[in-house]
Amino acid sequence: MKNLLYLIVLLISVNFVQAQAGMHVYLGASQAYNQLEEFTPVNQSHPGYHIGVDGRLNEGNMYFLFGAQFHSTSHEPSTEFKLMDHPHDVRWLKGRGGLGYHLFRITKKFKVRGKTLASLDLIYPELAIATFGPYRYNDATVSGVLGLGIELFGLTADIEYHHSFVNAIHEIKESKVNFWAVNAGFFF
Repeated sequence: MKNLLYLIVLLISVNFVQAQAGMHVYLGASQAYNQLEEFTPVNQSHPGYHIGVDGRLNEGNMYFLFGAQFHSTSHEPSTEFKLMDHPHDVRWLKGRGGLGYHLFRITKKFKVRGKTLASLDLIYPELAIATFGPYRYNDATVSGVLGLGIELFGLTADIEYHHSFVNAIHEIKESKVNFWAVNAGFFF
């Protein structure tokens, strides 16, 4: 019975690996915005960077998309865009899943893609807590992600909007943090 169970798990694993359409690895720039002007004044944002990996399952024009992103953004709002070296960072680990789809296939090697995802966003404020006064970040939020991208011979460029549905600041209503993310990477 034990050997039969191992055989079934092996067969399912092999089918899963064969169905995998590829992996997308990328890095880019992030801008976070808290909906409350108290935390992000008008014409300011929380700039930073992100790295990510997404796996695509299923060949064809629509596919399942599962992945993770790591964002590091400035705790302090700014009018300047600075990728790194912020005095205090807020780090976000975003586990995500949903659907990707080819909107246009201009050629076999040049595609315009879209994506619609749900994301669980874990928050690691670390150094930001010391300067945040009486407020503290929640442990996690939930967001929806819409994205648009192009793919040319395995090179990719994407833009995404992350819309939060859960407050990021503990016991502060309407403190949702939304993101814009622009990245470039490789699909293999």
